[in-house]
Amino acid sequence: MKHVLEELKQRKMNIIKHAQLDSKILLELKMMTSFYDYIEINTTYHDDENDQNLVTWLDIEGMGYGWVWANYDEKDWYKMMLRLVNDECKHLKKEMKHTYYFVYEYQDILFYHFVVKDEYCRRDRIIQLSNEELWG
Repeated sequence: MKHVLEELKQRKMNIIKHAQLDSKILLELKMMTSFYDYIEINTTYHDDENDQNLVTWLDIEGMGYGWVWANYDEKDWYKMMLRLVNDECKHLKKEMKHTYYFVYEYQDILFYHFVVKDEYCRRDRIIQLSNEELWG
């Protein structure tokens, strides 16, 4: 995780905290969503054995873009994103022993960045919270 931390510092992210994942940080994330109008979830997979930093798959879900929102009316997008955050927290809770987290800010966006590294691959889940519209 040291290389992820160094990359964040190099990109001038204001790192608030980082540590091994525990259930408190998941609860904090769910509570923090109530202070923000926009939510975005990025999931990246890094499963190239020769380059573990190479992104081999990227999924982005946000309010009006991605795949999930297409099944909802615009008035329900925020609730849909809250549901997705809750689902992500459930998945992360199961992967807790393999997960390290970073909380940081950049340009008025709050990031909860979870790095899951198990025997299969590395998966990054980045949940962004903002009061300004986010665009993938």
